[in-house]
Amino acid sequence: METSSPLPGNFIYDETANRSVCVHAGGIIAALKYIYRADRIHDELLGK
Repeated sequence: METSSPLPGNFIYDETANRSVCVHAGGIIAALKYIYRADRIHDELLGK
């Protein structure tokens, strides 16, 4: 398996590559509000 240039959407975990993806919680909140316009979920997560 080639690990130096993975294809988008390829989410198979390979122990030899030992990589992970991290997302800041603030980025998720901003995406819900400004990109997805998911105001109800956004407000619920913020306790509004």
